[in-house]
Amino acid sequence: MSDTTDAALPYEVPVKTGFLKTIATVSLVMAGLSGLMLVVGEATTPEDMVMAVVGVLFFGIGGFYMRRAVPTFTTAFRATEDGLSVGNQYGTIGPVPWADIREFRMEKTKVKFLSLKSVAVVLQDPEKTLRDKGFMNRLSGMASTWTDSSALGVPVMFIDAPHFVVLDRLNAILKAQKG
Repeated sequence: MSDTTDAALPYEVPVKTGFLKTIATVSLVMAGLSGLMLVVGEATTPEDMVMAVVGVLFFGIGGFYMRRAVPTFTTAFRATEDGLSVGNQYGTIGPVPWADIREFRMEKTKVKFLSLKSVAVVLQDPEKTLRDKGFMNRLSGMASTWTDSSALGVPVMFIDAPHFVVLDRLNAILKAQKG
């Protein structure tokens, strides 16, 4: 069992990518099946053809994007003297200076029938911090206000370590960095 109050740097939290690879593979299979519907003539009505084309585009683009993105998504959190880098589905954000971080906490986000638990990074001023971090990260930060969640975070299903240990360790590092 690791000491969760250890504030030694650097500290890296690896990512589990098996789930993401599975989703990408299933998406590519769905794109292939949609394309097969077009090729073998199973899509006979205009509605079927539109759905098959939409399936090829939606699942194909999503699957290729994920297959390309998964190998770069290796670290959920990387804490250094300079700040914290957060890896998410849009790339790596950071390092975010320690002064810009208020706390780390567990968050449960509910959207309709889905519930997602994340290790959240609570920022002092999310708009200021995310201003220069790319369009998708700014969009994600804006969406977090609609779901009453933090602008930055990593779902626990992607973290390859016990999330309570990660949370305690990040808070210990934050406390040590802020003095």
